Amino acid sequence: MELRHLRYFIAVAEELHFSRAAARLNVAQPPLSTQIRQLEEEIGVTLFLRTRRRVELTEAGEAFLIEARRVLGVLERGVALAREIGTGQRGTLRLGAVYSAIYAVVPQMLRAFAVQHPDISVELSEMTVQQQLDALASGTIDVGILRSPIHDARIETRLLFREGIVAVVPAGHELASRGAIHVADLAPYPFLLSGIGLQSSFRQHVLGTFDRFGIVPNITREIAEIHSIISLVGAGLGVSIAPATVSHIRVSDVVYLRILDDIPQIEVSLAWHRDVRPPVLSALLAMVQDPALWRGGMTSAIDTSHISQPAR
Repeated sequence: MELRHLRYFIAVAEELHFSRAAARLNVAQPPLSTQIRQLEEEIGVTLFLRTRRRVELTEAGEAFLIEARRVLGVLERGVALAREIGTGQRGTLRLGAVYSAIYAVVPQMLRAFAVQHPDISVELSEMTVQQQLDALASGTIDVGILRSPIHDARIETRLLFREGIVAVVPAGHELASRGAIHVADLAPYPFLLSGIGLQSSFRQHVLGTFDRFGIVPNITREIAEIHSIISLVGAGLGVSIAPATVSHIRVSDVVYLRILDDIPQIEVSLAWHRDVRPPVLSALLAMVQDPALWRGGMTSAIDTSHISQPAR
């Protein structure tokens, strides 16, 4: 039994006329009659009662019609689903993101993505830059949001936005009331450095900033996760420097301060494996190229006008 047998049978069952069914199927009537006879022989029952004046379904034919429609319906839905997944209209996007992006940019981006692609679900995981690179290599995630540049020939990136940096100090610290400081003002205090590992572009950015101004920071701890550093600063264990989007994360006893020095901005990019580009990723890449996305909520996500206010 082949699918054409089911399609031919359904056409005859709905038309109850072999000539009309043949015209509907765009086939000649004799081959259609032959196909129906073959179907009946294979099943072992009579599906139609045929007379010179009319064609009627038998009781077995009526039961078979219900199931034949169901089978073709399942097939059609499967074909439609496969096409939607293959063209990026439906599926699951596995996204990794650095901590600050999850609480600043990602909500706005995913909200816009959900509006444009309601049938694509998103699995979001907080990951460091190195964890994202490992996950992209292993196929655990489809795309990452991380700080660039990335020195890995396997990884392609697309710039999302640029942001500055802020100082992070305890609310009771003597610098907290200034509102804005110079990088050199942080030098005397225990410094908590974010980003362990050579792939941490932010770590290199911070160290390069100190070096640029001839400052030797008093580094007391190096910690991979920026949210852990924010918590330790709030506990009074030191000061730090963080990406400006981190200032959206309000933690008790922490103050974010503007930095007055002219410092190059940090690049935040989408990243994916050059050899793996699922259709759902193409949908995301197309969306982030839309200028309208950045004229609205996304720009507010990286706005830093609230910096230097105590956390509430």
